[in-house]
Amino acid sequence: MFVTPLTEYLTRYSLSADHPTVHTFREIYELSDGNLILAGGAVLALITGDSYVKDFDFFFSNEESLHHLRENLLALPDVQEIDITDNAYTLKYRDKIIQLIRRVYADSADSLFTTFDISLCKVALVLRNSATEIALCAAAYALEDLAKKEIHIGTVYSIGHTIKRVVKYATRGYIIPQATYARLFDMIRSQPSSQLTEVIRQASTRTANTYGQGNGDLF
Repeated sequence: MFVTPLTEYLTRYSLSADHPTVHTFREIYELSDGNLILAGGAVLALITGDSYVKDFDFFFSNEESLHHLRENLLALPDVQEIDITDNAYTLKYRDKIIQLIRRVYADSADSLFTTFDISLCKVALVLRNSATEIALCAAAYALEDLAKKEIHIGTVYSIGHTIKRVVKYATRGYIIPQATYARLFDMIRSQPSSQLTEVIRQASTRTANTYGQGNGDLF
């Protein structure tokens, strides 16, 4: 796994630290017990220079740390819990959408990445050195795939949702290599015919929720 001080990475690639991902990570960390990881799309936006962040996905090593942060957030006057699913608690914090992920727990960014489906999203922020330094973590090949703008697939829990996410990144200009097409087709062919309708439904729709941005995209 690649790990480097975030400031060094941003400086090397002429990226700004004045970014919603950095500010939100610091704000949320102050409300936590120190046991959290910010990973996925928000970190990808940071390291690609994209100022738009749909939501912020926070992960934990245990349920107690998740509920510690959730309770502290809900105690704030400008926080509203807008959705609860088996996947996450979703809260509106000022103008930000915060997701406290409850589907998976992990002790480190490295172990967390083994649960992600899209390689591009295997990037995370953690605090280290007595919580004084933000570190950027990336799984093996994640930064290489980012440089090549290629979409590769890791762990898949839901074929339909993974297809939807592959299409999402393809519409953003990322390339679907032949190996990814082949794996998707193999996964679809392996499904019983009785389940293919559900796969197609998951891939072609977004489940509406209370904040109107859809639900089901874990990262």
